[in-house]
Amino acid sequence: MELYLLTSFTSISLLFFLGELSLQKKTDQNFLLAYIFLTGGIFFFHSFLLHSNLIYHYSFLFLSPTPFLALLGPISERYLFITFENRREPISKFYKKIIPTLIVLILMIPFYFRDLNFNRVISENGKINLEHLPIQVKVAVVLALSSLFYFYLSPLVKLLFLIKLDRLWKDPKLRIFFIISIILNLFFPILFLFSYIYNRSLAHVVVSIYAGFILCFFYLVKQRFPNFFLDLQEKVIFEKKYRKSQLANIDLEKLRTTFLHLFSVEKIYLKDDLSLGDLAEKMNISNHKLSEYLRIVEQKQFYQILAEYRVEEAKDKIRNSGKMTFLEIAYSSGFNSKSNFNQVFKQITGKTPTQYKIMSKSSDMDDNKKFVS
Repeated sequence: MELYLLTSFTSISLLFFLGELSLQKKTDQNFLLAYIFLTGGIFFFHSFLLHSNLIYHYSFLFLSPTPFLALLGPISERYLFITFENRREPISKFYKKIIPTLIVLILMIPFYFRDLNFNRVISENGKINLEHLPIQVKVAVVLALSSLFYFYLSPLVKLLFLIKLDRLWKDPKLRIFFIISIILNLFFPILFLFSYIYNRSLAHVVVSIYAGFILCFFYLVKQRFPNFFLDLQEKVIFEKKYRKSQLANIDLEKLRTTFLHLFSVEKIYLKDDLSLGDLAEKMNISNHKLSEYLRIVEQKQFYQILAEYRVEEAKDKIRNSGKMTFLEIAYSSGFNSKSNFNQVFKQITGKTPTQYKIMSKSSDMDDNKKFVS
């Protein structure tokens, strides 16, 4: 069963690797993900050789995934930063992060190319005798695993510090993602510890199978719900803007409730001379904070919001107030002139008020015909 799973994970990882490289329009994320899958394939194949005792016949492959695992840390970090924040750090900074990988490679090269008495490393019953490994190899393995976990966990930790816990818990997608991530990351060392205590030779296989399921799980989530990580990215970028703005100590939900009440219930936009200062006074914040709120939360400018609400008001009156003239509709919807009304209306709807009125009447007639028939 274990050998079957390891063989399956090796094949799946290599197929995922080829799948990322076969895309016509490849991005940085595709190349990074391809390396992650390639490393997974190498790791699972190495686990298969160890567990099947075939490593005796391919002794030169023993510990071959070590440098790949060391590089997997910086690669995973770069991929996660692009996925969560759409941020690409300078390549010079990335090169500094692969220094541990170079050290691992330098430490491992003598082990790979010298005539080693392999029976001292692997005993007759197929169990790994780590005590007989050269000290530099032990250091390389520890450094590779440390690099992997440090760079893999650092984006998740930074994300936890970036997003407030109350907002993290209120957002369903963020909550699900972090609950799954925490469970997977906490379960990994616990699983390894228990399997290591119970059976050292089994520990490597258990960890390999566990890693295989994680790799497949996140790949299937990426394929089945492609917008999931895009939504996460938008929320993270929003949090970064929010933290850097002057809104950091303001309750955004309360502020948005006030904003929607003013526009949807009180219809403050009907006041033709409404200014940013007037709205800020009503919302009890400064002009600058209101501008930041509109830019970060509503993602629109003040006058754009006014225009959209006023046009919606005008559209409703065109459909339902047949006796009103366009001038009356313009003034009663918050516009200060008919020319401004015509210009803004066409800019937002793509039609003149007259064209919209004809279209709405035609639509009503069609609906009536369907109702009668």
